[in-house]
Amino acid sequence: MQQGFLTLPDGHPAMMVMGEPTGKTEKVDPEEEKKRKNSFATFASGESSNESFVPYYCFACGSFVMAVDGRLHQMPRRKTDSAIVLDSKKRLKHRLEQGEVKTLKREGGVEKQYRWRCTCGVPISYQSSEWTTEVQYVYIIDCSLALNPSVVSLYWREEGRMLPECFSVQQEDEEEAKTEGSKQEPVVVIAIEVVPECKRFGIQKLEERMVVEVAAQVVGGDMKLANSEAVKGVVKVLGSSSKQVKLDHAANALCISGISSKDAMRRLVCAMH
Repeated sequence: MQQGFLTLPDGHPAMMVMGEPTGKTEKVDPEEEKKRKNSFATFASGESSNESFVPYYCFACGSFVMAVDGRLHQMPRRKTDSAIVLDSKKRLKHRLEQGEVKTLKREGGVEKQYRWRCTCGVPISYQSSEWTTEVQYVYIIDCSLALNPSVVSLYWREEGRMLPECFSVQQEDEEEAKTEGSKQEPVVVIAIEVVPECKRFGIQKLEERMVVEVAAQVVGGDMKLANSEAVKGVVKVLGSSSKQVKLDHAANALCISGISSKDAMRRLVCAMH
């Protein structure tokens, strides 16, 4: 692994320092490049302006690498590694290179991943068969892509170590844990501000409060629909269940279980506009 890299969950490396890649550019054989283009949809720079495609950027270097026909946080995740599942034929076009073949031990057997990487060398996605074969699904590695490249720069400037001011971590109530017969686990608390009547769900800020925009209308000052949409959106972004994300109306905060504060922050940062 190159110097200046950190490691995210599942061995995914990410740069600590922004800048140009330090490694030398590899020469690509013309025939291999032709196979790559034929095996996995690529796009010209003009195509990414199509409004139906959402641009995504490498979470390590901030480079524009993929356009997706839809938003990643709305797609399903694998239970094994939380990778986002995409229909390769209908949902995306990309500027990725062939990477390494990774063999991983899984419950009940072995999994082989044929990985696609950014030009900076960081793996972004993988598929279950060779690169030149047509596949129905491509898997986006958890926290490998972000909506906003400037947010990526800010995250690594802090080396991914600082939690936003709106985050706090508290232990589950001891009496409640005993009653439910479960082990006590940390609960991530995020102060939230919901902004209704926007174009769509979106995370705008992670500062004193997490500012979440939603499309729901407010009738007679009732924020019930807006709050519900905000919670459902955050559940999707985190890959959690509705039972793990609860809104504390009195504190205007989300109480989240089943995920670490670091993982929650990374996924929220990746989904920020």
